[in-house]
Amino acid sequence: MSPPLMRAVTATLAELSPAAQADVVIDAPPGTSCPAINAVLPSDLILLVTEPTPFGYHDFRLAHEAFRPLQKPMAAVINRAGLGERSIYDYCRNMNIPILAEIPFDRRIAEAYSHGSIVAVALPEMKSVFAGVIARLRALAATETAQEETIHA
Repeated sequence: MSPPLMRAVTATLAELSPAAQADVVIDAPPGTSCPAINAVLPSDLILLVTEPTPFGYHDFRLAHEAFRPLQKPMAAVINRAGLGERSIYDYCRNMNIPILAEIPFDRRIAEAYSHGSIVAVALPEMKSVFAGVIARLRALAATETAQEETIHA
């Protein structure tokens, strides 16, 4: 039921006055499924979250290749950093995909979200990581907007 839900979310956002609009993050399942595609279609930019494992690298590459034709800026967050290998880092560097943050491989993080806690509240030291992601996403969006305005001028 994701496509109808995404249409409803998009319609609701469109009804908001520009003054009431704020940053909106639409979480989608991993991969390139219909729900993931529907989540990124109305977006201004795409944040891909992955893990530094062979499976994470494979899934990330597929998502990047599927979303690249949309010509939207993309960035990455590496979850469970410190676990696994470096392929995802090499791919991001080679494809000019900025890595906005690394979330460490830490059992306390898994315990916090498995209990339904907000990680940044349960582990205050993580708050700066998530705040940094938000700041970098806003900067990426602003850069993209400025580039589009220059192209259309």
